[in-house]
Amino acid sequence: MISTGTGIFAADGESAPYVDDHLVNYLFTFDQFQAPFPKIADPLVRGPTWHLLRNYYRLYKQDDPDRFEDYKIGNPLGVESQGSGFKIAARSYFPMTEKNQPQASELPQAYYDLHLDPNVNNTFEANTGTEPILRVTDMAISPLVTRVQYFLSLQAVRIDPVAPETEVKYRLDLLLDPVVTLWNPYNVALSYDKLRVTAEAFKIPMEIFIREPDTPEESINTYLGLLANPGSDRSTISLDLTDTETLAPGEIKVYADSDLSLASGRISGELLPYTKSIIDQTGYRFTKINQQDSDPGTELYLAPDSDIRLEASSNSGLSLYTTLYRNLSSGEERTGITLGSIRSTSNESTEFNWPPADPPEYIKIQDISDTMSPSKHPVGVFDIHLRPEDTNVPVQFLTHYNPRATSFRQYTGIYYDGEDGTSPGNYRCELVTFSNWNNQELAIANDGSGYWGESVASGQTKVVLFELPTTPLHSLAAFQHVNNISNYTQEPAYIVGNSHASPFIPPNAVTRTIEVDSTGRTQVDWSYLCNSALWDSYFFSSIGPRPDLDLSDNEFESIFQYYLDGQPLPNSRMQFIGSDSSATLAELSSSSNNSKIAADAYANIATHLMVDGAFNINSTSIEAWKALLSSRNGLDIRYLSGNSSQIASKQDSPFSRTSLPSGDANDDWSGYRSLSESEVQSLAEEIVDQVLLRGPFTSLADFVNRRLDNDLSSALKGPLQAAIDQTSINNQFSDEVVLSDLDSDMQYPNHAVGPIAAGAPGYLRQSDLLMTLGPVMSARSDTFTIRAYGDYIHPVTGEKTEALCEAVIQRTPYYVSNANDPTDTVLDATNDKFGRRFVIRSFRWLDNDQI
Repeated sequence: MISTGTGIFAADGESAPYVDDHLVNYLFTFDQFQAPFPKIADPLVRGPTWHLLRNYYRLYKQDDPDRFEDYKIGNPLGVESQGSGFKIAARSYFPMTEKNQPQASELPQAYYDLHLDPNVNNTFEANTGTEPILRVTDMAISPLVTRVQYFLSLQAVRIDPVAPETEVKYRLDLLLDPVVTLWNPYNVALSYDKLRVTAEAFKIPMEIFIREPDTPEESINTYLGLLANPGSDRSTISLDLTDTETLAPGEIKVYADSDLSLASGRISGELLPYTKSIIDQTGYRFTKINQQDSDPGTELYLAPDSDIRLEASSNSGLSLYTTLYRNLSSGEERTGITLGSIRSTSNESTEFNWPPADPPEYIKIQDISDTMSPSKHPVGVFDIHLRPEDTNVPVQFLTHYNPRATSFRQYTGIYYDGEDGTSPGNYRCELVTFSNWNNQELAIANDGSGYWGESVASGQTKVVLFELPTTPLHSLAAFQHVNNISNYTQEPAYIVGNSHASPFIPPNAVTRTIEVDSTGRTQVDWSYLCNSALWDSYFFSSIGPRPDLDLSDNEFESIFQYYLDGQPLPNSRMQFIGSDSSATLAELSSSSNNSKIAADAYANIATHLMVDGAFNINSTSIEAWKALLSSRNGLDIRYLSGNSSQIASKQDSPFSRTSLPSGDANDDWSGYRSLSESEVQSLAEEIVDQVLLRGPFTSLADFVNRRLDNDLSSALKGPLQAAIDQTSINNQFSDEVVLSDLDSDMQYPNHAVGPIAAGAPGYLRQSDLLMTLGPVMSARSDTFTIRAYGDYIHPVTGEKTEALCEAVIQRTPYYVSNANDPTDTVLDATNDKFGRRFVIRSFRWLDNDQI
C-alpha cells in the first residue's frame, strides 16, 4: 500500500539520526512487495522526507531562518543575488555525520554497502557496526566530476659523462600528470572551498621492453601502483581542487597544474584551474622504474641507440571518491560521495601499445630525450569520465542515469542480473594511447574549459541540467530538480513529473527484489511512487514574498492582504474566492510563531483558491489541447547568457525545464524548447490518442504515471511522454540506445531503449510540459454549462411556445450544509448525502439561432 505522509513535521513521524528536535515524516511509505520479497523483517520503502522537498522550495530565500537548525553545520545561505544572476555556496546533504564521527556512518556508505538492503531498511552494516541510515532533509549541492585523466609520459634524461672514460647514458623516467574536470550542473553560479578526488587501488600493469645495442631483448614487468607503493601493486592518488572564482551556471572547468608529492604509498597534491600546457606542469616523476617486487627499486639507465617500447593494461579498475570540504569557523568539514568501484568492461579499451603500431615497433631512447621537443613524450592516458551522448556504451541520459547520485555502486542493478552486464549510469573507464599534447587532443578548450554533453572530446563547455529555485515554485513538476530522493546512479535524475519503467523492475510493478545474498537488493520505481503521492494531494499557491513591493518573508499578513485586495497572484490562474477577506486572513495567519503563518494553513489554503480556466485532462478535443499547448505562444522569455540577462521576444509556444533558462531556444544543452504551430498540432493529436488509449484518467497522478501493466504500449512511460515520442519534436537527437547495446542478462531491456540524449534541456520531456501546464490541469471539471429546453402547446389555438435557457454551474469547496468546514472529512447527514455546494454563476435565455 502507498501511504501518503500527513504533514511536514507530523507527530506520527520517525526519529532520524542527528535530527534531534523533531520527527521526520515522509512523502510516502510503501510495503506491498511482490515475490521474491525483501529478506529483512518489516521492509518499508520510505519516500523523500517532507523536509527535503520543503527546504528545496525555500532555497530561493537567501536567509531562511530554518538554516539555523543545529544539525545544518555551517548554516549555509540559500540562493543569493549576483548581478543579473544568482549564486550559491556548495554544501553537503543534511543531516550529516557529526564532527569527529567515523565517515562509515555517512549516507554514501550506507548505499555503497552490500548489506541489509538499504532501500527498504533503516540500518546498514558498516565497519563500525550497525548504523542508522540518515534521512536527508537538505539535498547536497556540489560540483560534479565529469572526467579524471591520468596522463602518462616518458622522458629519457640525458646523463653526460662525468669522466673521460665514461659514456653518455639516459635515465628513463615515467611522469604522471593528472587532470580533473569539474562541472556546475546548476542554473546559478556555484562556489566551493575544496573538492578532493581520490583514486584508490590504482594499479595499471606495465611491461617495458628494452633492446640495448648488441644485447638480447629484455623486459621489466611492473605496476604504476608498485612504483608509488613498493610492496603492493596498488596505490592511492589524492587530488585537492581549489578555485578562487565561482563556477558559472553550467560551466565545465579543467583543473591541472599539479605539483605532486609521494608519501606512504599515496600521491597527493593540489590542482588549480588549467592555464598552461601539461608539458610545463610539474606532475609527479617516477625516477626508479626498475621495480618488479617489494624492493625499493632502482633507476633504469640505458645506452644511446637503445630501443624501447611499452605495453600497459587495466583489467581491475579502481575505486574513485569525491569529498567536498567546507572551511567553517569550527574547523574543516568534509562529506564524501562514492563514485564506486569503476572498472573497464569488454566494450572499453583496456590496454595500449606504445608506440602505437601493430606489429609492435620500438623507438630510440634519444628520441624521447629531455633535450627533444616536447620534453614530455606522451604515452597513454587512464581516462575515467561521466558518459556523454556519444559513448560506445550508451544509456538514456537522465532517464536511467543520475549524475548526482549518492552512490555509483554497480551492485544495485544489472551486476546481480548478470555480472558482466552493462549497468546504466556510472562512469566509463578506459586506458588508451595518445600522441599529442595540444588542447584538441587533450579535449581542453582554449579558455581552459572541458567538454561534456554530446561528447567529452568536443561537446559543450556549458550544460545546465538542474535548477535551484530563485523564486517561489508554481508547479509540482519543479520538484524534478530535487536530488537525494533516490541514491543510485541507475535511477532517474528527474524523478517527479516523469514516469519511465525501470530496466530492473517488471512493467506491472513498482519494486523488485533481486535474490543475491542473505539480504537481497530491492529496486524502486521512485517516479511512480512520488507522483502518486504528490499530484493528487498538493499544489503550489504561488503566494510568497514580494521583494518588488518591499514585502519580505516576515510580513505574511501584508503579503496576504495584498492578494486579498484583488491583486493577481504570481500564478495569475490561481484566484481567491469568497468575500470575507478578514476571516480568510484570520484562518491562515497566526501570531504565535515567527512566520505568522498558521500551522494548518497549507491544508486550508485550497478552501480559498480556485483555478481560472482549469483544463480537463480527459478532453478528447484536439483543438482544446492545441489551445492549452499554445497558451504561452508569443511570450517573451528571459534567459541568462553568461552573466547577463537577455530577452527572447515573442517565442513560439516555449517550454522550459527551468524558470530561468541559461540559454535560448537554439541551445540544446542549456536552453529551452520552442514548438512550431505544426509541432503543437501533431502533439495535440498524439495526446488525444493517448487519452483514448488509456483514459479516462481518474486523477492527475493517474495521468502523470505510466500504467502498471504487462502491455508495454502504456507501461513504459507516462502518456504525455508517449505522445511526445510519437512526434518528430525531438528528432534532432537521433542517436538511440537499441537492444543490441544492452546485455542479454538485463531482465527488462525494452525499458532501457530510446534516445540517448533524452535528458538534454532541448529534449522535450513530459515534466517540461507539466512545468507550465501542471498547475491548470484537472482530472475533473468543476464548472458545467447546462442547457434546458421546454415547450407548451396551447390547448385551444394549438400555438406552440418554446423556451431555451443556459446556466453555468460551479462546484465550490463548501459543503451544502454549514455544519462542516470545507476541510472536514467526517460529515453530517446532509453533507454526507449531497456533498459540495453548487452555485449558479450565470443564467441567460437563448434564441434558437444560439443553439
